[in-house]
Amino acid sequence: MHRFARIRLRKDHRAATAIEFALVCAPFTIFLLSIMGAGLHYYVQQALEYATQAAVRQVQLGQIAPNYTEADFVNKVLCPAFGQFQSCTNLYVDLRPVTDYEQVTNSPTDAPNSTSTTGFVFCPGTPGQLMYAHVIYLLPSIAGTLLGNTAGGGAIIANAAFANENPTGVAVVQANGC
Repeated sequence: MHRFARIRLRKDHRAATAIEFALVCAPFTIFLLSIMGAGLHYYVQQALEYATQAAVRQVQLGQIAPNYTEADFVNKVLCPAFGQFQSCTNLYVDLRPVTDYEQVTNSPTDAPNSTSTTGFVFCPGTPGQLMYAHVIYLLPSIAGTLLGNTAGGGAIIANAAFANENPTGVAVVQANGC
């Protein structure tokens, strides 16, 4: 009888498919979520690069009001170009005149890869000035969004260096605080 029980157990494959599915399902789900996360990160990076270039162009041509604050600039200029799927409350802008572009990479808070949002300045400058824009978007994590927490997604960074122009007919006025 003992011999027949072993033979019966060897031939019983009813739960094999469920066990194989359980072993494959978790890694496959993690793989799919990581691909979706990488795609989202790439999309947001490209959207931020585009929005930064569009916003900087308006500063470059002197088309923003001289009394704009960083919040006005983010809400009225940068956010409309950034896209509909992102929250603009996580956007930070450091816009300042520089004497040369080497100055940008020597300061720890102004370095092109810095994610620190402290010490930011908003100054659109005057005609002919060299300018540097450092824009940071704090991306919420996918898991945090699903769980109701918006922290931990990392920072997306876009930078632009340009010289202010003074096209004919466009009056450029130095903003307060510059």
